[in-house]
Amino acid sequence: ARWQITGDSRNSEARDFVMTLILRKQQDRWRILAAQNGSTEDRSRLGFANLRPGDVAPIPASGAPSSPPTAEERARLVISAFDNAWNHRDASTIARLFAPKSDLVDTSAQWVQGNREIASHILRLQVPGLKNPALTSGIERFTLLHPDIAFAQLRWKLETSGTSAM
Repeated sequence: ARWQITGDSRNSEARDFVMTLILRKQQDRWRILAAQNGSTEDRSRLGFANLRPGDVAPIPASGAPSSPPTAEERARLVISAFDNAWNHRDASTIARLFAPKSDLVDTSAQWVQGNREIASHILRLQVPGLKNPALTSGIERFTLLHPDIAFAQLRWKLETSGTSAM
């Protein structure tokens, strides 16, 4: 996922992020195997309180599903399930979306291993720091690298208290 924050009153320069997700099909289900969220500048302790809705680009729209569903449509279901679980602070569902031996590296370069530990980390440390936002995601680009491995470039939208960030 490639995302950028602009118009932040704390620092007028745009802040670029890259979120890398590795998905692998296991027993006919796509699961997140590894994730890393990185930025060239750490502003994670400052929060998103000063962002305005016009500061960000829109989420790409998804098309009508085909029958049978394509690999991209199945990946969209995983991403949508993550958004829903994150918005409902559902650690058990978040954990099920990650492979049991998965990895996450967050924007502060903290490495977390294991699906349950990742879910706990996301809900315990990241959500409260962002002032309880709602998350929506959209796939900008999807490439099937192998029948069981895909690359997905996402756009995220975080909304809280009348502000949004992508």
